[in-house]
Amino acid sequence: MTSINDVADLPKRLEQWAGGEGYRGGFGIDAEHGMAEDLRKLLSLTVQQAKALEDSQERANALEQRLPTSQ
Repeated sequence: MTSINDVADLPKRLEQWAGGEGYRGGFGIDAEHGMAEDLRKLLSLTVQQAKALEDSQERANALEQRLPTSQ
């Protein structure tokens, strides 16, 4: 399971890459492989968060259904 810690350094890595320092210390295909790995982690985290949000919304709806109705 991917955690936020897996992508916490992503902005720093992108700044270094934009500054010509390579990506994760790599250039060319090595940088591309590093970026692809980070992108996969970021996408995995996004999917996990979307699922957690969906589950929370379903739980909130179930709880709302249990509330007494006013008459």
